[in-house]
Amino acid sequence: MTQSAISQSIKQLESAINVTLFQRTAKGVDLTEAGDLLYKYTSSAMELLDTGLHKLESLKTLEMGELKIGAADTITTH
Repeated sequence: MTQSAISQSIKQLESAINVTLFQRTAKGVDLTEAGDLLYKYTSSAMELLDTGLHKLESLKTLEMGELKIGAADTITTH
């Protein structure tokens, strides 16, 4: 992503939640208190999402989960 696209996304997010998340300084940007709070909650949520996606991939590749095999009575007697 370009720097301007990221800046625009941040502005849209701040506008949507009506909170300033970053304090612009001569040296760059810092998180505000609200930004720090939101980061703490969203980072743990992103970790959970990443874990869930990894588990789904494990199911798809049969690295975990259950495999059930059924057979008719006549086949199992031989």
